[in-house]
Amino acid sequence: RRVLSRGYYGTATALAVSTCTGPCQVGRYNALTSQTVCTACPIASFRSTTGANALALCTSCAAGSYNGATGASACTACPVGSYALAAASASTLCPIGRYGSTTRLTVSTCT
Repeated sequence: RRVLSRGYYGTATALAVSTCTGPCQVGRYNALTSQTVCTACPIASFRSTTGANALALCTSCAAGSYNGATGASACTACPVGSYALAAASASTLCPIGRYGSTTRLTVSTCT
């Protein structure tokens, strides 16, 4: 039996590693060996390339962007009139009396 490397997954144990595994897909990672599936990056984070072998390789969304789903390959820019702090799962409307005329706002840039 071959041991599957971290960052890869597979279901066929009798085959060589190169023929029964693949790298974890974008938005996923595998920190353990010999796993049949990869784990989705958590909400408010993303992974844009394949083969991640640790949760730490899932990147938190930057301020001005958000992600409300697991397994994302990118974060979404906040729409006009809203903002997000770093590692946000959703955007928030600018406070009463302030507005935002561009995307990717942080709370300090709502004017």
